[in-house]
Amino acid sequence: MFKTSVKFSGALLLAAALASCETAGMFPQPGQAYIKEVSVTASPSRSPAPPGAETRLQATVVNEASRFPQTGAPKRVAIVIESYHLKNPALSLLIGDQNHMGGTMLVSDVGSTAPPKAVPLYVQDAYQVQGVIGAVQAAAQDRSLVESRLVSAASSSVLEKFYGTKLLGAYVRTARSAAPVPGPAAIQPEPAAQPQPAKPHAGKPRHSKPKPAAAN
Repeated sequence: MFKTSVKFSGALLLAAALASCETAGMFPQPGQAYIKEVSVTASPSRSPAPPGAETRLQATVVNEASRFPQTGAPKRVAIVIESYHLKNPALSLLIGDQNHMGGTMLVSDVGSTAPPKAVPLYVQDAYQVQGVIGAVQAAAQDRSLVESRLVSAASSSVLEKFYGTKLLGAYVRTARSAAPVPGPAAIQPEPAAQPQPAKPHAGKPRHSKPKPAAAN
């Protein structure tokens, strides 16, 4: 089952992407711009994206983008999924193959009729290997899990291309440091001991001897 990244789980994926390479970004200055509107569509292709992938990608980008400062010029991001490929067992064995998703990211001012700026978008699933093992993995892979990873990677790539590596990394570190740290559990006082009723003596009851009658 596909799970949306709600608890900023994309931060781990972002950190890995930021450590691998550096991207200049379209709006690399703090407070320069932010993502206000997001739309995702899929263009017809020989290898279309799974049903609902557009909705899941849109929800992921919106959720992740909302965690960054909403300052500067509001921008609209329109994502078009143009290709979606699942790793092929035969190609994995012969020449190598990979799960990947590609498309175009269009960025424009909210409410503006000016032509948007187009940026290519391409992500791949780095969890797969090649050769015999790769062929076996490709034949038995969980397609919903692959989709989940590709959608998360695409969302991270959108944010990285929008903000740039340095600013995005600063935002991620700020979000982590601002996260509340759970404190120690409060120690509850023990209830006061209640007085226990006195228990009756367990021994045999004592009988007093009758006094002798007085002589006349």
